[in-house]
Amino acid sequence: MDIWNGEKEAVRDHVIVENRTQPSAVHMRSYVDERYKITIYYGQSYGKIFDLQEDPNELNNLWDDPDYASLKTNLLLKYAWAELLKELLSMPRVYGA
Repeated sequence: MDIWNGEKEAVRDHVIVENRTQPSAVHMRSYVDERYKITIYYGQSYGKIFDLQEDPNELNNLWDDPDYASLKTNLLLKYAWAELLKELLSMPRVYGA
């Protein structure tokens, strides 16, 4: 609402994109921030990483490049945190606990 009202420019610094080839299954997800895009595939150890600033057409996949191993780790962690942020954080009282 703050963005629609012009009170804030942004509420987050990333977006998560899901692609489904079947209505009940997610087959890949991408975490995209201002500079990078990382894509992971369900049940697979391969993926994609693109530097959107240096490679806007997404032609150079950095996933297996050893020079970008630290970046891959950092982006995977940011993706995990972003997924966790989708959960409600309120902790309601449980009677008798």
